[in-house]
Amino acid sequence: MDSDFTSPTPSNSSGSSLDVSWGNTPITNIQYGRLIGTGGFGSVYLAKLDNVGLPVAVKRLHSHMKNVAAKTESFKAESRLLNFSHPNIVCVLATAAGTPVEDPLIVMEYAGTHNLQQLINKAERPFDVLVRMSYALDISQALAYLHRNCLIHLDVKPANVIVNETTNRCKLADFGCSQETMKKTGSANQNIRSHLTGTYVYRAPELLRGQPASTKADIYALGITMWQMLSLEVPYSGLPQQPVIFAVVRSHLRPTLSVKLQKDCTDIPVEKCYIELYKQCWHHDVRVRPSADDLVEVLSFWKRDIITYKTYDSIFDPEQPKNYENGSYRRHSSLEVQNFV
Repeated sequence: MDSDFTSPTPSNSSGSSLDVSWGNTPITNIQYGRLIGTGGFGSVYLAKLDNVGLPVAVKRLHSHMKNVAAKTESFKAESRLLNFSHPNIVCVLATAAGTPVEDPLIVMEYAGTHNLQQLINKAERPFDVLVRMSYALDISQALAYLHRNCLIHLDVKPANVIVNETTNRCKLADFGCSQETMKKTGSANQNIRSHLTGTYVYRAPELLRGQPASTKADIYALGITMWQMLSLEVPYSGLPQQPVIFAVVRSHLRPTLSVKLQKDCTDIPVEKCYIELYKQCWHHDVRVRPSADDLVEVLSFWKRDIITYKTYDSIFDPEQPKNYENGSYRRHSSLEVQNFV
């Protein structure tokens, strides 16, 4: 781990002093290590705190951003997570608003170096269906927790899902686009205009139409993410942005599987269940989309069923026996998918 701290520190600081605390422990100085990742609002570094033994991740918001309002809103959005804690979200430990010579900082738990998009990029064939369901379940549990606490993420995508290389569990990260919701409706306040947009291929059609965000926008993005774990492709790859947005809104355009992959999945009940589920997640009618709690219930049931019976077939293991007689997918494959509403 010490070798991770040999790279240069960010240019405007050889170590940052913070007048903030992690629990009851004052955070006095940050030693920066290697760059973990970078995005539209900032760069994330592996770091050490002088008086805390564990490594952390520190996001430094870009000082050169032209859209100051968006940067300010993003910082406030991430700061809301200071009071949130869940096994499937990357917890925010401390924040510092910055000074004229210091960038704003967000100190987070260090959850690992690999995100789901990187794993998709490196994969040579679709993830095992049990792995896909496990990842989708972890993300659903994170969303269920956020939604119960009146927060929507609004930038759910594989690049914002950290996968721990040891436990193979997922944590949802990057809350810079998140918004608070009204408890009764699960929707954001339509009178508050957001300067943040997220990534357009994961944005629900109602958001593309300019309607207020709701928890169901996160479910739509999860549906696209589930499709990616099966297809290993980029949504709408090679297509121009504006025609895609128009078609998503007006013609219900959605990503498709290759002809071969679709054929491979046709006769496999568990794969058909998986496909039906992500299609329901990205349905154009928000009332048809399941809630995060619904997804947790269904995916937990399916995952337990797979582990218990060990009879499922998999498109990427041709030697797996095609025996469903003792399993429950024939009996339950439609029930759990269709009875959300």
